[in-house]
Amino acid sequence: PDGYTLLFTPASSMLAAQPHFFRKLGFDPFRDFVSVAPLAWLPFGIAVSPKSGIRDVKELVEHLKKKPGNGFYGMGNNSGLGTAELFKEMAGLQTTQVPYKTSAQGLAALLDGQIDFLVWDGTFMSGHHKAGRLRMVAVTSPQRSGSLPDVPTMIEQGFTGFEITSWWGLAVPAGTPRPIVD
Repeated sequence: PDGYTLLFTPASSMLAAQPHFFRKLGFDPFRDFVSVAPLAWLPFGIAVSPKSGIRDVKELVEHLKKKPGNGFYGMGNNSGLGTAELFKEMAGLQTTQVPYKTSAQGLAALLDGQIDFLVWDGTFMSGHHKAGRLRMVAVTSPQRSGSLPDVPTMIEQGFTGFEITSWWGLAVPAGTPRPIVD
C-alpha cells in the first residue's frame, strides 16, 4: 500500500458483484481495497439474431414464452448474468443460461440459432449491431447510449427501474496513505 500498486478493474463485477455470486473469495473487496476513482461506465445490451425478426424486448418476451422452458440465453461474465437474471425475473421467464468464455463464442451461438438472445457489454456489441451482424433490442443504462442512439433502454420498453451499468475503476490496496489516494 505505497501508491505504486494500482488495480484497474471492471469493478462492477470484481468488487461489487463477486461477493454476491461466490461464497468464498480470496479477497474482501470492502476491506482489502480503497477506491480511488470510477473511470468509465458502459451499458450492457440485449441482442438477438437479425434473422429472428425480433425488433424489441416485447417481441423477444413473446418469442421466449412460446418456447419450451422459455429458450436459452448466452452471457460471459457476472454482470451479464445479473442483467439476464433480472430481465428473466421482471419478464416472468425461466430461460436457461448458457455461459461462454469469449464474446465471439456467444455471438457465433446466437447467429447459429443455439441461443435466443445474448447479454454482453455494449462496447463489444455496438460494432456488430452497426454492421447488422446482430440486433440490439435494448441497453441497460437509464439513458440511451451515445454510441447506440437507436437502441432503446429497458426502462423505455416498460421495465421500470431496470438499470445495470458496468463500471471500471481504479483502486489501491487498503492501507495506502490518504494523501496518495487523493
